[in-house]
Amino acid sequence: MVISPEITISKRGSGTALSESPLNPDILYAGTDDGGLWGTHDGGKSWQNIGDKLLKQNIGLSNWRWVSSIEASRFKEGRVYVVFDGHRSDDDEPYVFQSDDFGEERGNRWRANLPWGSTRRAARRCRQPGPALPGNGVSPAGQV
Repeated sequence: MVISPEITISKRGSGTALSESPLNPDILYAGTDDGGLWGTHDGGKSWQNIGDKLLKQNIGLSNWRWVSSIEASRFKEGRVYVVFDGHRSDDDEPYVFQSDDFGEERGNRWRANLPWGSTRRAARRCRQPGPALPGNGVSPAGQV
């Protein structure tokens, strides 16, 4: 069963991240190793290209990077956290984004208090809303 269109940007791309909303199973996000980032609100019937919207917002990405993790919020429908990893492109800047509108219009890049090093994951607390806990390949990161 096919649930999405071709989500990669290049012919050799592959899916690297998937997240289903714990609040609504019809909300899914998918990311690829070549920077593709997609979302659906209807269980996969139609998909929106969130990645192109983020790149056009001029929020720090000069080019696409590997989507290393996606996490739909456990506390707010429409909130999603996305981490891009650029270490394969000799780019060790941390790229952690949050959107509160399904990635539709505005994403916020977290920069304050993030250590240098390509970030691999941004995990939220399980039982209560609170700071995100990003982690990278160099050192444990602080809260943002």
